[in-house]
Amino acid sequence: MIAPLEVRLPRGFLVLFAATPVVGGLGVISAAPPRWIGALLLVMFACAMGYLVITARRQDCLLASHEVSKAQTKWFALAPALGLTALGIVVIGIAGELVARGAEGIIAALGVPALLMGMVVSPAAIELEEVARQAIPAKRGRADVSAGNLVGTLLYFLLFNLGLILL
Repeated sequence: MIAPLEVRLPRGFLVLFAATPVVGGLGVISAAPPRWIGALLLVMFACAMGYLVITARRQDCLLASHEVSKAQTKWFALAPALGLTALGIVVIGIAGELVARGAEGIIAALGVPALLMGMVVSPAAIELEEVARQAIPAKRGRADVSAGNLVGTLLYFLLFNLGLILL
């Protein structure tokens, strides 16, 4: 709504994008889904990410970006990249714990029902950040960043996150 996005995606991306919620629905089809469904979702996530990476390298599926070509010519050392990734995982884990404690504090102090906090308030706060991650690049004319974020978020939450929870 902020800025129209013009992005060219291969047909396979669109099929993957449409099929992911259907496949993710396997995880919520019953009250106690078997663990193998979680493992299946994780395998599907790995396959989907592999497909996206291979397809994106073979063709110009998103808008061309000078930053991508610049990054492709630059060499990055593996050790610092892995170190920063590990640090990021630790920071996310700590932040997640702080969010959970904050939600518990609000529930205790204000008497907000836990169901309301877990199903409405917390996701709404998280989605505000997601909207900013979509809106800012779109407004700046970076439809490639918005499209990549949208596809990645859908795959991550419906296949990886749900698969990990079910496993």
